[in-house]
Amino acid sequence: MKNIFLVVVFPILVLSIGCGSDPGIRGIIPSGTTGNYSAASLNGAYVYSLSGYDVSSGVSAVPYEQSGVFIADGNGHITGGIDDATEGTQSSLGNAITGTYTIASNGTGTITLTGSAFSSTNLAITLV
Repeated sequence: MKNIFLVVVFPILVLSIGCGSDPGIRGIIPSGTTGNYSAASLNGAYVYSLSGYDVSSGVSAVPYEQSGVFIADGNGHITGGIDDATEGTQSSLGNAITGTYTIASNGTGTITLTGSAFSSTNLAITLV
């Protein structure tokens, strides 16, 4: 019985794993893919959340969190929003933000947020 599995079932399993019609992993756009996205695809209110460690002090890693909501106008501009940030024991809450964004035809893009509490935050995005 074990030999039948190894001779018949195992090769079929290996072939079925290797085959498929999906052009890529869901959420990851294969290179060279084009689409119908544009700046108009990002229109309305969106939330974001960032977390990690700030290692720029050179002494030790300081916990960092930033989150907020921004409003995209469909024309490449962030017309408003609010940002909250904490780093270590310091916090900066309720900061007004504006900015710009770009969206490529394949749905990838960048957002640059600017506010009174920080010079700028750059984000990479993918629309699906």
